[in-house]
Amino acid sequence: MIKIVIDTNVLVSASFRKGYSFTVINEIATNIRSFQVCLSEQVVTEYYNLVFYERIAHKYPLFTKNLSNNIQKLERGGTMFFPKRHFKIIKDLSDNKFIDLAHESKADYIITGNKNDFSITQFEQTKIVTPKEFCESYETNSL
Repeated sequence: MIKIVIDTNVLVSASFRKGYSFTVINEIATNIRSFQVCLSEQVVTEYYNLVFYERIAHKYPLFTKNLSNNIQKLERGGTMFFPKRHFKIIKDLSDNKFIDLAHESKADYIITGNKNDFSITQFEQTKIVTPKEFCESYETNSL
């Protein structure tokens, strides 16, 4: 089983339009026995806070519904972890919760569209990839 951590920006992108982020979320939902979505209280809280982000919801009426559906897909394939260590590796300190989660869960991947803050390509055993890189790797290598 492949353990993955999904950055919030992937969830947002998947809720707007079809593309690599959309493909990642749907692949997880379709192949739930192949993937374990690693979740923490901090990550799930950030996911749900997006539901109340009025500026996006006002501009894109289906955003809230799509986002809620995508969160549910991740939770169905998810396992809750409780990180004990807290790192300060990522420039945007609020994004370190994904590193904390990857460490605790021993995740295989962090999938993020934020290559500015996630400038490293690996942390411990966890590869840090974009949705496109994940999709290309999944298609060619069947991970």
